[in-house]
Amino acid sequence: HYCNYLKINKLERDQVNLYAITHHYPDLILKPFENTQFIDVIKPEEVVDLKLGNVKKVRIIVTQDTDNPILALFSGKQKKVLEAYEKLKKETDLLDEISAYFEKIKAYYGKELIEMYTKEDFFRDYPPQKEHFLFPWEKAYIENE
Repeated sequence: HYCNYLKINKLERDQVNLYAITHHYPDLILKPFENTQFIDVIKPEEVVDLKLGNVKKVRIIVTQDTDNPILALFSGKQKKVLEAYEKLKKETDLLDEISAYFEKIKAYYGKELIEMYTKEDFFRDYPPQKEHFLFPWEKAYIENE
């Protein structure tokens, strides 16, 4: 996407920054580079720059425990999302400009506890077809119905 974006918009490489936004700290990716010249820790456990030779630097941002109210909206923690939403609503006009998106986020993380999507939910939403090939787990589900 990076190369296409540069070509479509007729931009130079230094005009575009690359970001990876993630919920958890990416230990498996970053562990081999710890304590090397390839990693710059901007904010421990939250913001890290990964620089691999001629490849464009990638800033990795972890949202799980951030204090940044915009990033906290993607923290995955209900309380943190609601607090960030309220802070943005009170202290900035940002939500007025993009409120439709944040209303959806707020609705998703509403006051109720959101239950995990289960196998039963999947089969309710997408009932197995008896006419076609069935996987063993589909057969077991139909037989136990």
